[in-house]
Amino acid sequence: MQGADFRGAVLRGAASPNANLQGADLSKANMRLAILIGADLQGADVSETALQDADLRYANLEGANLRYADVQGANFRGAFLQGARLIGANLRRADLTDADLQGVDLRGADVWMTQPPRRESFPQFVDLESIKLEPPNTKADREAWKASKAYRVWADLKAMPVPDRAKLTSFLASLACSDVAKKPYMAQGLVFRAFVSNFNGDLLAFYEAITRCGVVERIPESYRQALEIAVRYARQSPNAEGNVTPKTDSQPSR
Repeated sequence: MQGADFRGAVLRGAASPNANLQGADLSKANMRLAILIGADLQGADVSETALQDADLRYANLEGANLRYADVQGANFRGAFLQGARLIGANLRRADLTDADLQGVDLRGADVWMTQPPRRESFPQFVDLESIKLEPPNTKADREAWKASKAYRVWADLKAMPVPDRAKLTSFLASLACSDVAKKPYMAQGLVFRAFVSNFNGDLLAFYEAITRCGVVERIPESYRQALEIAVRYARQSPNAEGNVTPKTDSQPSR
């Protein structure tokens, strides 16, 4: 199922532990209650997907796109989410205990009643700008949540400085370049994160780094073309800081 197209598919309750879904397109699919323990979803497109109460323990979501995904109540214990994009994701009541969140983009995500990573393993390079900590309902809910240990952890995480762009870019580039022969879809997912709108790293520095290590030659032609268009656009921008790209959030055809 590597690279498979499941866009909009109804896969409610599907049991696919250890499935190879690298680079798969699962956008807008209904995967509520799916069992994906240990599944490999590196670089997969899981944007706007319904994954409420899904079991994703120990799943590999490195470089995956979960923008606006609904993962309420999902179990991510021990999952690998390095470099994943969770902008606007609904993480209410999800469990992120022991999940690897290095370099994750959580801007605008809803983390009400979400079990956070352990304090001793706070992730680095995580963008938590404008995450939502408030409950959606009553004053009683709000008071109970604010009194919880989980809330205090999220509040501490939110208070952390916005990741340094240079360090974040270096981390994402090194991730994309690591074991690229074995993890091509992870690199592909990170390249997608770099050329879409509102990338929170330095596009030009990222492009130069992955060109040096040969990643650019290993990704699909459609991704390479989209990346090069974004790079040309950034070079022509007035400030040339590498963070101005054409507005797109759609992944190219494979």
